[in-house]
Amino acid sequence: MFTFNSFSFSTVHFLSSHLMFKFITESVFSLFIRILFSLICRSVFNASRRSLAYLSCRTGNPIDDCWRCDPNWETNRQRLADCAIGFGKNAIGGRKGRIYVVTDPANDDPVNPRPGTLRYAVTQEEPLWIIFKRDMVIRLKKELIITSFKTIDGRGSSVHITDGPCLKIHYATNIIIHGINIHDCKPGSGEPYSKTSNF
Repeated sequence: MFTFNSFSFSTVHFLSSHLMFKFITESVFSLFIRILFSLICRSVFNASRRSLAYLSCRTGNPIDDCWRCDPNWETNRQRLADCAIGFGKNAIGGRKGRIYVVTDPANDDPVNPRPGTLRYAVTQEEPLWIIFKRDMVIRLKKELIITSFKTIDGRGSSVHITDGPCLKIHYATNIIIHGINIHDCKPGSGEPYSKTSNF
C-alpha cells in the first residue's frame, strides 16, 4: 500500500512537472512568434516607406518622406502624385496638365470666376496642377466644386480656406489636395451655379 501510494505520488508529481514544462514552453514559443510577427510587419512597413522616398527623412509620414527631403522638389512638383498610399494611391490629379498659379485670393465670383482665382482653376475642364504665388487666406462665397483631374498643391505657401463654404467633390475623379489648411467651414446657401453644376 505504501509502495502504491509512493508510486502514485511520484507519477502525479512527474505529470504535473511535465505539464508545467509544456505550458512554459508553449508560452515562450507563443511570445517568440508574436515578437517575430511584429518585427516582420515593422520591416515591411519601413521598406514600403523607403521605397517611396528620394531620401528618407524619417518624419513618420511616408507621403512627406516621399518628397520633402529632395532639395529640388519644386522643380518636379507633380511627382507628389506618385507618393500617395492607401485607397487613393492611383489618383493622378493634374499630373498630365500644366501648372496653374493662383494669384488672387480675394475675388470669388461663383458664376463668372476671374482668372487667377482658385475657383477659376478648379472649374476648368483641362487637367491642372494648381499652386499658389504667396501665402493667402481664401474666403469662399459658395462651395468650391472641384472638377476631375485637379491637384491643389499648397506646398511652399501658407494657404487657408476658411470662414465660409469649403470644398466639394461631386461626380469627379483623380483629385489631389495637399498642404492646404481648411477650417471653420460654414454651410452655403445651397444654390447651384451653372459653371460647376454638371460636375
